[in-house]
Amino acid sequence: MLAVIIGGLGMLQRRLARGDTDVGRFVDGAAEAAHRAATLTQRLLAFSRRQPLSPQPLDANRMVGGMSDLLS
Repeated sequence: MLAVIIGGLGMLQRRLARGDTDVGRFVDGAAEAAHRAATLTQRLLAFSRRQPLSPQPLDANRMVGGMSDLLS
């Protein structure tokens, strides 16, 4: 999770250094990854306390599509 955040912020820095202003998708990607990391941390803490979890469906296509810049 942190690799996605750090990678997105690294690409953001490179784009800004070149004078690119179209960087919203990198900010959005890093924010979404941070949110996923927070959710994962919450679930791990709930598991360690043996609290019941409430699983939710995941759109894998959307998740992978959001990481396309990082993957390429």
